[in-house]
Amino acid sequence: MWYDTEATIAAVLEMLRLQGGDIDEVRIADLVPVAAARIEAHIDGPVPDPVDSPLYQEALQLLTVDWYLHPQSGTDQFGVPYDDPVRAVRGILVPVKQRFGVG
Repeated sequence: MWYDTEATIAAVLEMLRLQGGDIDEVRIADLVPVAAARIEAHIDGPVPDPVDSPLYQEALQLLTVDWYLHPQSGTDQFGVPYDDPVRAVRGILVPVKQRFGVG
């Protein structure tokens, strides 16, 4: 596994200014592996282990925070629906994306 679940949860709690043991810690813990899977799907392949770039961890933390703050992750801040679950971190992941296609 390319990320440390406990370290990621701790970083996300710190970013949200929440204490360990907070009632939402379980919700955050549930979001982390789902966000990691979405990142892997977006970059079109597995994340190298050991991780060769801090961008993966940064994207994982920010995506988890985004999903925590916006539980209806299918809409933007204006309530407009979108189908891009990694929209919040797409720019961060550009340098590590493996394939670019024309659709």
